[in-house]
Amino acid sequence: MQKTVLALVLATGLSACATPQTASGGLAADEKLCAAIEAGANGAANLAACSRVIENADDRGARVLAYNRRGIAQRDAGREAEALADFNAAIRLAPMFSAAYTNRGTLYSAQGKDALAVQSFQAAIRANPDNPSAYNTYSWHLVSRGDYEGALTQVNRSLAVDDQRESSFDTQGHALMGLGQATQAEAAFNRAMELGGAEVVRLYQKALSDKGYDPGGRDGEVDARMRAGLEACIRDNCGLLLD
Repeated sequence: MQKTVLALVLATGLSACATPQTASGGLAADEKLCAAIEAGANGAANLAACSRVIENADDRGARVLAYNRRGIAQRDAGREAEALADFNAAIRLAPMFSAAYTNRGTLYSAQGKDALAVQSFQAAIRANPDNPSAYNTYSWHLVSRGDYEGALTQVNRSLAVDDQRESSFDTQGHALMGLGQATQAEAAFNRAMELGGAEVVRLYQKALSDKGYDPGGRDGEVDARMRAGLEACIRDNCGLLLD
């Protein structure tokens, strides 16, 4: 869940340069194809569409979104240098675009560039203090580095902005697990499953199975065996989705 959710931080904080409806059918089609990256599409056609929007759109907001979306697709395809260039281009065009800082932060985090990652996450928060994704991704970075106290602070800020995000409850569960607060961690993971439904349950079931805990299946149903496996994982600070 985290990898998917963190890769799809998109248009939060771009209200200052929102994209108007375009009268051009060709450009509108390109914008739609580029926007499909938000749903996980990262094929050559999607990248090409984003490139055409960048080249042809008169509206600054449309270009900013296209750079950010193309950067996400580039990052997901492993083209890190190209992704970084796109995120930086989006930031140059819209210095208060929180999502581009957040996405750049996740890229730096994956590269092990901790100081740059933290700088980007903090810039994302300064740009938009009401962006829950910025707090959550910053928290996930801290969890992955073992700073559970710092992570809990950041994810609680995310939940203060939006308490209906399964990804934030998942991050909270990981932070609480790292702190040895098993009961609270289980409650956070349960809330993540309530909000995320069967998809999140199956993700947890797979992770538990991969780590040697018996979830009782991968059917997306929470039963006694699933709960027992999750409890054991939390007790052992297994990391669940950290690997």
